[in-house]
Amino acid sequence: MNKAAKKACIALCSGILLAAWLTGCGGGDESTAGVGSGGTGSYSGGPITGFGSIVVNGIHFDQTTAQVTDADNQPRAASELKLGMVVQLQGSPVRTQAGRQVATAELIQLSSELLGPVDAIGANSLTVMGQTVLVDSRTHFSADLPAGLASLVASDVVEVYGFHDAASESYVATRVEKRDALMVQHYVVKGVLKNLDLGTGYCSIGAQTLAYAWQSPPPGLANGRVARALINVSTLPMGSVWTAQSMTLNTPLVANRDDATVDGLVTNLSPGNHRLFSVNGIAVDAVSASCAVCSTLHLGDHLKVKGRLVDSVLVASEIGLSN
Repeated sequence: MNKAAKKACIALCSGILLAAWLTGCGGGDESTAGVGSGGTGSYSGGPITGFGSIVVNGIHFDQTTAQVTDADNQPRAASELKLGMVVQLQGSPVRTQAGRQVATAELIQLSSELLGPVDAIGANSLTVMGQTVLVDSRTHFSADLPAGLASLVASDVVEVYGFHDAASESYVATRVEKRDALMVQHYVVKGVLKNLDLGTGYCSIGAQTLAYAWQSPPPGLANGRVARALINVSTLPMGSVWTAQSMTLNTPLVANRDDATVDGLVTNLSPGNHRLFSVNGIAVDAVSASCAVCSTLHLGDHLKVKGRLVDSVLVASEIGLSN
């Protein structure tokens, strides 16, 4: 077999394996990586780490003309964007200007991991709706929490931005905001699904068991996928079980982008190929990437992945552990 044929065979086999893996973890509606040629522009997912313009994954995005929404597609003001909020961002192509990477943001969607009442508060953690939330020196707090965790009391309603660590069944907070309980219309829990039973309508995210009266479960719903559940604030839990009124899968804002970066935790690993995995619920194809860490990846590892989006799959060119 000549070199060209061998490369074609490897690409084909990788595509078949990725398609099988995506189908197995509920992504059968997504096309195989390598089909299509990407799309002009940029996509970035991760926490906001700086301002002036907003900085996400080291890229400075001019947000002055961007449409800003929350995860329910409700409009938000650009002034509401704060350090530590996790966002998905669709923008113009990334270019280098004055020694830094810059682009213009077109659409910014912010999405928290948890929204609900505080059960308990510890020295470096809090419990929200039964979920353990870890905070450290990098966690940002809203202005009405000047003493951080010490400003909170049990039954306060908080919104937590960050990442769900499926390995430790905890949440790593990048920002914690206190919310007015009277203004909150639904609670939120977002994370990696497990113990899914489509017949009975039960599943778990972290330490929380969810019941859902399935009429038509979201396409692709499966263990290992990242899902976001909405819970009616007037619905009391049955023991430790909360009832979800709706559930959606975490997917990129756009399917195709020439320049894509994601900062987050490994949420799923392919059992057949350590170079096929998910970060924040987004499928990553690292078959052709520079990836010194791929052979030792674990759930919960914090990665920064750079590449391009092809049919909702991040085809990686560079992968590294994130600090």
